[in-house]
Amino acid sequence: MVFFDLVKVHALLGKPVEELSKLEKWGLFLSYADDERYSQYIDGLIKSEEGIMNAKSSLCTVSQDEINWVRQNSIFIAQRDRNTIMQNAVKQGLEQGLRQKAVEIAKKMLSMNICDVEKIAEATGLSVAEVESIAEQG
Repeated sequence: MVFFDLVKVHALLGKPVEELSKLEKWGLFLSYADDERYSQYIDGLIKSEEGIMNAKSSLCTVSQDEINWVRQNSIFIAQRDRNTIMQNAVKQGLEQGLRQKAVEIAKKMLSMNICDVEKIAEATGLSVAEVESIAEQG
């Protein structure tokens, strides 16, 4: 297990790469690899150590994998949301259609002189108040 004294490592930033130990190079790389302000200096570190060069390559692959995962996850979320919207629209349309059909049946029963509001409500699934309102509208 290796420990870095980051305060000491950060103080080395800017020191000529060829004067750094292998451990100091790794400490600086791990501290500043993704900091654009020090990209030229980090490039010098990468070129000076094969292990750091391999680490940078792996870091780029992992970063690209993460970007691809985020992209795919965003597509999945958008598709899921679209499907949910479509399902809700179908469900809402079905419910409206069923209600409209129940109102039509209630009107037909009333026109057939079936005047028992409670039985019409039971047959159609409408409330008694809704059937009474339909009966009043005539």
